[in-house]
Amino acid sequence: MDLKIDYAFKQLFGNKKNKDITMVFLNAFIKHWRRLQWKMRHFEEHLKIGKS
Repeated sequence: MDLKIDYAFKQLFGNKKNKDITMVFLNAFIKHWRRLQWKMRHFEEHLKIGKS
């Protein structure tokens, strides 16, 4: 990884002054991850039904 990117992430997300930004980012990431997991489960169930 580029050290500049690592430094920028640490400055943005590792600073207590930016706690709100970090929380918004993490909540958006978790929401996206959960939606993706739901879609994958739904797709896998659809495949199982089609093979029966």
